[in-house]
Amino acid sequence: ATPEPEPTPTEEPTATPEAPETLDEFVAAFNDANSVGDTTFASERLHPVVIQIFGAELCQTWLDNRFAGTTIQETGEPGPLGSTSFGLPDGSTSEVTDYFTVAVDLTFQGSVTSAEASFAYIGPDIYWFTNCEAV
Repeated sequence: ATPEPEPTPTEEPTATPEAPETLDEFVAAFNDANSVGDTTFASERLHPVVIQIFGAELCQTWLDNRFAGTTIQETGEPGPLGSTSFGLPDGSTSEVTDYFTVAVDLTFQGSVTSAEASFAYIGPDIYWFTNCEAV
């Protein structure tokens, strides 16, 4: 009897990590939605620590009533990724990793203001920081 050849084991394909979102991609999606008054993207990409500090309801109300139509334009290069801490209402702190800032022109309620915008990666996606002001 002729022996049957052993099947050659095949390697399992490894998952290719998703490429991180670029700041240009984030800004384009943010501006596309906000420029037509749709705050869904801005709300979904608000960093969770902002929600911890201000609460989801206040942030959503602020976005809908005051922030719709706001756009950002990068005027500088993003800074290096680092870590920062935010104080929470209960007195504890929350450490945020993969945090960075960039100089921007912020068009808010018809006025353009130079500002430093803050962002952080969560997985491959960029999230943003703001102060959800009382309305």
